[in-house]
Amino acid sequence: MKYLPFFAIAAVIFLSACGKDRDPGKPNENNHGAGWHTIYVNEIYANASGSEPDWIELYNPSNTAFYADSGKYFLTDKLDDLEKYSLPAFNIPAQGFLQIICDNTGGISGGQIHTDFSLKSTGEQVGLCFRDTSLHVSDSLSFPETVAGTSYGRNPDGGSVWNSFNTPTPGATNQ
Repeated sequence: MKYLPFFAIAAVIFLSACGKDRDPGKPNENNHGAGWHTIYVNEIYANASGSEPDWIELYNPSNTAFYADSGKYFLTDKLDDLEKYSLPAFNIPAQGFLQIICDNTGGISGGQIHTDFSLKSTGEQVGLCFRDTSLHVSDSLSFPETVAGTSYGRNPDGGSVWNSFNTPTPGATNQ
């Protein structure tokens, strides 16, 4: 009984040290091993009028937040160049969205990721790729010609059916 306070203090110190290097909002890198494929290209906006920037929306259908380190994921508009744009580190909340601006500028501006390519409203291919020991296509699509002011996306979010939407829904559930 005289050692009980010692063990209680040791247990508190041990438990407080576990995971101290981890941001609680970011799952372990190990979630990429089996779960990397659960991030989807969910909606695209290829603006024919040019009045607004093009964008790609990613969707995390999981009940846990998804974190990717810089240089692990890539976006492309050419499936013969899978590493065209290396994404910086990003986080997508559980059952949440990430809008990536496709405006040929690259980098991060105003808190948003910008690719170094834009999308063609006449239709083209889009791919999301992941690198661990080799390169994997996580999700890809060939989208048709789009009409100004409309988007093309999954219905429901993360589903297999693609539809044109008269009202784009960046960062929100497709309707």
